[in-house]
Amino acid sequence: MQGGTEKMKRLYVSLAALLLTGITIEPILAQKGPNDAIIVDSTAIATMSATNPPTTGSYQLITTDDVAQLTQISTLNGSNNTEQVLEIAFSPDGKTLASASEDMNVHLLDVAGENSGLLLKGHTGPVFSVRFSPDGKIVASGAGHGIDSTVRLWDATTGKLLKTFQENSGGADDFVAFSPDGKTLADGAGNSVLRWDVSTGKSLAALSAGPNFNASSVAFSSDGKLLAATSTDQSIQLWITATGKPLRTLKGAANKAYLNGIAFSPDSKTLASGQTDMTVGLWDVATGKLVTSFQGHTGVVDAVAFSPDGTILASGSADGTIRLWEVATGKALATLKQSSDFGGTPVGSLVFSADGTLLASAGTSQVIALWGIKANS
Repeated sequence: MQGGTEKMKRLYVSLAALLLTGITIEPILAQKGPNDAIIVDSTAIATMSATNPPTTGSYQLITTDDVAQLTQISTLNGSNNTEQVLEIAFSPDGKTLASASEDMNVHLLDVAGENSGLLLKGHTGPVFSVRFSPDGKIVASGAGHGIDSTVRLWDATTGKLLKTFQENSGGADDFVAFSPDGKTLADGAGNSVLRWDVSTGKSLAALSAGPNFNASSVAFSSDGKLLAATSTDQSIQLWITATGKPLRTLKGAANKAYLNGIAFSPDSKTLASGQTDMTVGLWDVATGKLVTSFQGHTGVVDAVAFSPDGTILASGSADGTIRLWEVATGKALATLKQSSDFGGTPVGSLVFSADGTLLASAGTSQVIALWGIKANS
């Protein structure tokens, strides 16, 4: 990444080794240290509980000096970004975090904080979505609210704008997703899901599901065979990617909740959804049935993310918390709570690093929180 005269402010959070067994973790207030670094006292911020441990695997928060709060710094004008982060994404190697921002920019942040990162500037409206290509070479971003309504591809190393895709639906929010092979980009926009060939920029056949369909979040299955999109008609639509034909609609008979963020499990058999009824839904992809719901949040659930091994599901809510769930049993493993000084509420975006050691979360400020997670040996 290119250098800069402004140093990224880093907030070092030392996390005591804690079993994830339903404990609540509240970051303590920080003090500014030398060179504008914000240093947190390494005093334990919660107590260990070894009772009733998880039945599948065993996870803990680990002590790590560089699991940090990253504050976005504009490398072009040297000023802090004061607008909220709307979505985040890890690069495949886990070294970079991309953030889509209300300030109309995409910020590429060095996780270690060793350089100032890149600012991808060109959108003319709030940027709602950001994704890295599977090989990490391209960053895709989507803007909406009828102001910009473009999807852009950027070189992840240089920040150069590679392609601009125009969508004409005037959808409120544009959410993008790469296919696992990196050849196709999907964009949930208005009454259809648009698709492009990443290499050629050619527009592919749009996907729709009837007059009441209004796409928002989109996700490819891990095996690349399916594409899912949530709709404002309280459903999730699945398509077969090879043919573009609708496969089935996921909609629980008694479920009256609107569906927000979605995520496929690594084995592509389960789809998780964040819901306005304050629950997390788990759907069987093969049958289209709502199998179970995880309950515990006290606000709308906006974001969900599976750990890379599929055993843990993270959910982020308007209640200001991140909850970690054991997928096999539905057991609540931990509640991660940020004060307003550490990213604010609600939690609107979550993403695991590819190796599963980091979980990043974004709320209603310019701050991204990183949590260190690893499996016990």
